[in-house]
Amino acid sequence: MAGKKPPARDYSALALVPVAPAPSEVVTQPPAAGASKRGVRTDAVQVTLYVSDDFRAAINVYAAEHRIKPHDCYIEALEAWAKNHHIAPAVRVK
Repeated sequence: MAGKKPPARDYSALALVPVAPAPSEVVTQPPAAGASKRGVRTDAVQVTLYVSDDFRAAINVYAAEHRIKPHDCYIEALEAWAKNHHIAPAVRVK
């Protein structure tokens, strides 16, 4: 014996919101609560950068071959971009 079908849901009042920013956008986020307990500098701001998986892998290979951290590759790229666009504040936290 089949029961009644539930009423259809109406989603017309909902608005779509983008899930992730475009790959070229940089999103800044405040440091996580308790960040200093994990050894993260409290005067630094966390930034999320969306890149392709192939690019990430290439940076990891480059960093391993040159015995540096991938983070330093990203920071150096940001420093070069800032210098090229005449942005004076330092990228690295001292």
